[in-house]
Amino acid sequence: PMSDDAKREGLLPCPFCGQPPYFKPKGEIMDARIMCDNTACLPRVYVWAPTNAAAIAAWNRRQAYGGAT
Repeated sequence: PMSDDAKREGLLPCPFCGQPPYFKPKGEIMDARIMCDNTACLPRVYVWAPTNAAAIAAWNRRQAYGGAT
């Protein structure tokens, strides 16, 4: 299931499998990170960035999932 943080931030689903992402906001030590939460998804897409806004922008800046054909 999509994390509450991912829902609040309006993150798009994984561009490869269409599953919701996992969003870990920036903490005191770690940068913000967003990744596909589907362990069967290859490649397992992820984004690391120094701010929440930069991570969200990077994750959402790509073609949306079009579904299997």
